[in-house]
Amino acid sequence: MENNPLVSVIIPVYNAENYVYACLESVITQTYKPIEIIVIDDGSSDESTNIVKKFDVQLVEQPNSGACAARNLGIQKASGNFLQFLDADDLLSPEKIQIQVNKLVRNVNAVANGRWGRFYSEDPNTEAIQWGPDSSLQMDLSPVDWLLRNHMSQTGCWLVPSGLVKKAGFWDETLTINQDGEFFSRVVGVAEKVIYTPDAKVYYRSNITGSISSAVRRKKSIESLFKTCRSYEKILLDLEDSDRTHRAIANRFQYFLYKTYPHHTHLAKEAEKKIHYYGGSDIEPYRKGPAYNRLQKLLGWKFLARLDSVRKKINGKIFK
Repeated sequence: MENNPLVSVIIPVYNAENYVYACLESVITQTYKPIEIIVIDDGSSDESTNIVKKFDVQLVEQPNSGACAARNLGIQKASGNFLQFLDADDLLSPEKIQIQVNKLVRNVNAVANGRWGRFYSEDPNTEAIQWGPDSSLQMDLSPVDWLLRNHMSQTGCWLVPSGLVKKAGFWDETLTINQDGEFFSRVVGVAEKVIYTPDAKVYYRSNITGSISSAVRRKKSIESLFKTCRSYEKILLDLEDSDRTHRAIANRFQYFLYKTYPHHTHLAKEAEKKIHYYGGSDIEPYRKGPAYNRLQKLLGWKFLARLDSVRKKINGKIFK
């Protein structure tokens, strides 16, 4: 690989007029060159496209099809040796790409993962930011060890060789939740290792309303979450069929149960079958305070989940 490989930055945009200028500035001012910037406008109805046109970028417009479809179109348009995915409301630190390219040119079958920090104002430099990822991910890891940690990393944290994306496949456009977790789990699954780059930072804007995660009980979201569990199961078993991967898979399905029960009962039953098949889970229900925990021990978490579901339905009818 040449000393200065091309990096393609793929940015899906949908009605991001308040954020996309700052996002693009953070890419334009990267210390690393050469970079091509591919913006996929996903049917915006605001001023997003006019703002994007102020920059020297490749702008591609499509009818509204979702962020995953936009990223997939970006992959097809990209010419780079490495791919950087970035959401239109997030920001890269100036040396983010440079730091990760320096690592990957010597490790062409690896992926690089950096740090992410939530910010809530217009300028992250005015805030005291708490940085992720979880401490268990803050080291170089084998793919299976990275996946077994089962902790969040943010979309923009990654820099990925384009060849690994070809092996892993496109973003799953059927998903409505955890799309990035599912995609990057597949990418990690075909890599030789995950390289941690603590000085490569992404600022993750977190004051935006309407997040899909708030709608986890909706049918499509539950189906999508279950599908990501199945994907995680396959990825882990392809890497290692062992007691520790079985336990991790059981825990992922148990997490699904805690998150969605008692909704979509046929998937709950499927999840319980998986948990039993893989030898059981060792994760506890969510802790909500001493009184709740005492009730949980007395009545069981499923009973309390059903009771909570009834309460929310009643409140919904009263306060509509």
